[in-house]
Amino acid sequence: MKERYKIIRCGRLYDGVSAEWKPGQSILVDGGRIAVVGTQVPEPENALEIDLRDCQVTPGMIDAHMHMDYIDWRTVREEVYTTSEEAKTLAIARCARKALARGFTTVRHVGGITSNGYGVLDVKEAVERGYLPGARIVAAPVFLCTAGSHGDLSQGFARNPQLSGMLQRQRPGLGSGRD
Repeated sequence: MKERYKIIRCGRLYDGVSAEWKPGQSILVDGGRIAVVGTQVPEPENALEIDLRDCQVTPGMIDAHMHMDYIDWRTVREEVYTTSEEAKTLAIARCARKALARGFTTVRHVGGITSNGYGVLDVKEAVERGYLPGARIVAAPVFLCTAGSHGDLSQGFARNPQLSGMLQRQRPGLGSGRD
């Protein structure tokens, strides 16, 4: 059962409001939201206590520009065509988990290489329901861009009509790992 209340004991706290680090602070979390911060906070019965007295604590950070479905930035144009939607969704889940572990409590996915954008929406919902650990996701599922711009990933396709027709007929089998 998930505890409603958590008390986080901080060694030093940077609250993002003052320029000073504050020693001996505690944070009362009620239902996933910060309720009270200070040296004296209410201590509800059955609250989960998290001891971070050996640590410096900061507010969660926000990354306002992420492409969560990129597995490897160096090969992103190839990934568009060679990586399954399921693998891209797993990459999104991994990215959300790693972002949270690095102190980012909210991330903004600004579009990516999935063909339909549902992967990021599925991971967003899984994180919200508590099925997966991860940062809160604000999502724009697919790129919004003009033809020929940096976000137009179709630039790698051949413009030869005969070749394009052949690729369209063969695409279900090409690169899918079939024998």
